Amino acid sequence: MKTQFCFLLLLFLLTRLQAQDNRVKPICATCEGAGSAGASVSCTGILSTIYVDQSRATDGTGKSWSSAKKTLQGALAIANRCSTVSTIKVAKGTYRASTSVNTTARDYNFFIGDPYTILGGYPGGAGPDSSVRDFVNNATIIDAEIQDLYESYHAISIYAVAGDISIDGFQIKNGFADGSGSVELEPGINMARNVGAAFYIREANNVFIRNCAIYSNVASSRGGAIFAYNSNVTLQNCVLVNNTSGTDGGAIYAQSISEINITNCTLYNNLNLGGNDAVYATTGSTINSSNTIIWGNTDALAGGSTKNVSYCLFKNGNMNNNGIVDDPQFRNAANPVGVDNKWFTADDGLALEICSPAINRGTNIFPTSLQNDITRNDRPFNVQADIGAYEKQSVATVSSTSSRSIHLDSTNTYFYDGITALTAKDECRIIARLQPFGNSASAGRIKAKTFIETRNLKFGTLPLVSRHYHLDDSQAAQDMSNIITLYFSNGEFNNYNLRPEVTIKLPVTTDLNPEANVRIVRFKGSSSTGLPDSYGTVPEVIKPVDLTVQWSAVSLTWKVEFRFHDGLGGFFISTAKNYEFIGNGNWDISSNWLNNEMPPAVLPSYHKIFIKNGSNCILNIFQTLKKDAELKVENGAAFTITNALLVEDDMNRLPPIVQ
Repeated sequence: MKTQFCFLLLLFLLTRLQAQDNRVKPICATCEGAGSAGASVSCTGILSTIYVDQSRATDGTGKSWSSAKKTLQGALAIANRCSTVSTIKVAKGTYRASTSVNTTARDYNFFIGDPYTILGGYPGGAGPDSSVRDFVNNATIIDAEIQDLYESYHAISIYAVAGDISIDGFQIKNGFADGSGSVELEPGINMARNVGAAFYIREANNVFIRNCAIYSNVASSRGGAIFAYNSNVTLQNCVLVNNTSGTDGGAIYAQSISEINITNCTLYNNLNLGGNDAVYATTGSTINSSNTIIWGNTDALAGGSTKNVSYCLFKNGNMNNNGIVDDPQFRNAANPVGVDNKWFTADDGLALEICSPAINRGTNIFPTSLQNDITRNDRPFNVQADIGAYEKQSVATVSSTSSRSIHLDSTNTYFYDGITALTAKDECRIIARLQPFGNSASAGRIKAKTFIETRNLKFGTLPLVSRHYHLDDSQAAQDMSNIITLYFSNGEFNNYNLRPEVTIKLPVTTDLNPEANVRIVRFKGSSSTGLPDSYGTVPEVIKPVDLTVQWSAVSLTWKVEFRFHDGLGGFFISTAKNYEFIGNGNWDISSNWLNNEMPPAVLPSYHKIFIKNGSNCILNIFQTLKKDAELKVENGAAFTITNALLVEDDMNRLPPIVQ
């Protein structure tokens, strides 16, 4: 009888082992709390994916959307015990680890004890689109607030996982780690109740947190959002905002040989009440960061860890290779979620304004998982990746009168490939725009400054528009070729046209060919005042073949864009005209000239006459060229002087008649 009883007991135990995972691993029962199904979980028939939908009327098996688990706790209980599970898919909604207020409820959290992927953003239900993931429009929220003003100490805990864990497409908020004592993860291993309010991570090989907004979490000690102990944690396309710690690491605290990798993330206003650092890592740990913004803190990084930082925008630099420390120009940092009250959209408050110095300043070397930004738009846009979680999807331009630069606006900034706005420091006013052209272009530092004179401006007899620019590329790779964009008000063009010495006008808003008479006047070199005489060089007056002049009725602005090679300097706008002789015969026959446009008898300075290839021109009248005016006979053209050509010399005197 005793033998038969032992045999039946052994058979029962074997059946239980077949029905459950046969691996020995810690399960934090205190973390799981009531309703997780705990040790009663059966792994029989469990496949690779568990489905969760909080909108279900009743709890299901989790094997499909039509029989989804109602709670995330229930799905995690299965995944923590059944080795077949690799993925948990979670439908939109708000998930809390507890629904009741009692003496143990604040210890309840979403415990992860095995390697698997948790994906938020599904619509739920059992319809044909139930598996179409969209975490932007299907907000999936892990909320540690059990009831009003009553929160779990931790939103998520992860312990003793040798494989990869991925958490993707969630909002994690309201963890409040202000407790005393600790929670037992397994005998002898405890989780403090005053650290890591959003994530407590311990002894985990690789935790990947992607496309998440982690906000409004508070720890009375360390790691307002994330506490990592002897773990590797990677954050990609994440926003960490308004998290708070009492001592170290307003956003993240790492210790005991941990590694924190932060790529294309935005961290803002994560406060450490004891030292005001956003990320703290102890000696023996490592912080690797690229393409990331950390702003709103006195220190971005602190602690005795190894720090490898590149292409980042940090408040204080922190050994930042190819990085910057300028204000990132967020859309509205006071409202991180944006006016639509929806995370991961273009109006999010931590998205970049068009004049942000973080645009086109990142590196394009990043994992394939980051080929979309946090809003699911393509990265990079405009050739070079932006720094931060948000990739700007439009090109910088003057969009209103208030975004056009004013007198003495200046900047000293770095640019890469793509179109870069040179904006006034700490202001969203655009001075100019640069775009490298062709293979000769390369990165460099550029200084830019706007000047607007209150008097009529000219160089010798050449009238100039009152607004002018100085672009200094002395700290950039030389011999560059760039497309340059400059901006002018209509009033500045009109004032130029009203000057009595101006014979050739700038365009008005109705001109069909506004580029015709516009000339770029460039003084090479440097100047402190920007005035034409201060350069000490002879200007180059050109009409680039790729010059475009466009009027915007929206911004009330003229955009003058042209390609320029061989360095920068002072740039001015004037007018001049090219006249082209294309016929056969006398000078004074209008049909021999392109568009029947004959030059005036006295050709103003910097105007040009071309005797075109294949033509035969006879100068049969008196023609005067003012100083710096030009007459050019092209190869293959014939030019005969039968009357007189007068050319003004450098002393503004006319030489004897040339016959």
